[in-house]
Amino acid sequence: MTKDKIRVIPRWLRLNPEDIQYVDAKLAEEMIKASSFFPMVGQDYCQFFVGIPNNIPMMTNRKLGIASIVQEAPSLNAEQAQCLRMFDVVLPPSTFCRSAYLSSGINPKNVFLVPYPLNIEKWHPKVKPLQNNKDDVFRFLFMNTPFERKGIDLLIQAFLTEFKRGEPVELSIKTYQEHRAVNPRHVVSEIANRNRLKFSLSAPVRIYDEALNDERLPAFMKSFDTLVSPHRSEGFGMNVWYAMALGIPVVCTNYGGTMDFAKQDFAWLVDLRGYSNPSPKEYQLFPNLRGIVWGEPDLDSLKRQMRACFKDSQARKQKAEAGAIFVKENFCDDVIAKLFKDALEKKRPGTWDQLTSLNIKVPPKMLDGQAIMLEV
Repeated sequence: MTKDKIRVIPRWLRLNPEDIQYVDAKLAEEMIKASSFFPMVGQDYCQFFVGIPNNIPMMTNRKLGIASIVQEAPSLNAEQAQCLRMFDVVLPPSTFCRSAYLSSGINPKNVFLVPYPLNIEKWHPKVKPLQNNKDDVFRFLFMNTPFERKGIDLLIQAFLTEFKRGEPVELSIKTYQEHRAVNPRHVVSEIANRNRLKFSLSAPVRIYDEALNDERLPAFMKSFDTLVSPHRSEGFGMNVWYAMALGIPVVCTNYGGTMDFAKQDFAWLVDLRGYSNPSPKEYQLFPNLRGIVWGEPDLDSLKRQMRACFKDSQARKQKAEAGAIFVKENFCDDVIAKLFKDALEKKRPGTWDQLTSLNIKVPPKMLDGQAIMLEV
């Protein structure tokens, strides 16, 4: 096998089916590298972490197809399931995603749990904060998009009702305008107004909506005391994962992909009060969510867990240290590479040696982004 026998199709190019013929494998690989949140992986092996390109027909002459998708619902939709059935190896990045694959009829013999590898040289507890806060204010960090799935509406309600003006605590929201119709600042204000809550009566809320260089991201996160993620679902939950790797305490929903690492000993877990569907407004923004079911975090549980984390400095230290060790030991390159190797070798013995002989360095940024076809 040679390098030109590997085809990389990036989903984030948003290709139409008729445009698939124009995808250049080498260019796509360079684009993946340029957009990567991760560095290249080890020097003596290569890894492919891939996603399915919706509405893109697979190359018919491929001998081995590898695919993955980050799924944030308990099952795949019909299009996703149909596409994954075309592949020989499918790699759910979390137990939650694996369950979604299997419940949707994907052949269990083709399903191998392979999480994302953590760059422990970048994400580790010794990272220095971007800013040193000397005012004794405890800072919660919410770092995600301002959409319903991420639970920002619940977070605003919880913080504004639980933490009163004068308490030495602050909620910092790091977000950005992903959708042209959604302004993060307007979202936060609308949530407060809808629930008849006043910012003037609560502890401060600060919004960071500027772009942040990826290299500065660990130091930025390290400038806060706790990450809070009241998500309704996460296929993996990378921000929670990153925070744990940095030794930052986390408060998060006990549901979704985060359950593989945000366990009771490492985090303050928010209970569910049941399950729900996206609102009509969320459907309007993201039509692909129609029919999805996700967890509904309990508002009172969220408030209790945020308060408990705020009050107990010793528990924060213990949970953060234990969590950092757990993600380092279970998500390092060597562990993930072995899982990937075992998956390939079980389906097609000898593939791993063929790949490593090419010494291809493709970073595992692919996530829910690409499909790989190997002509081997």
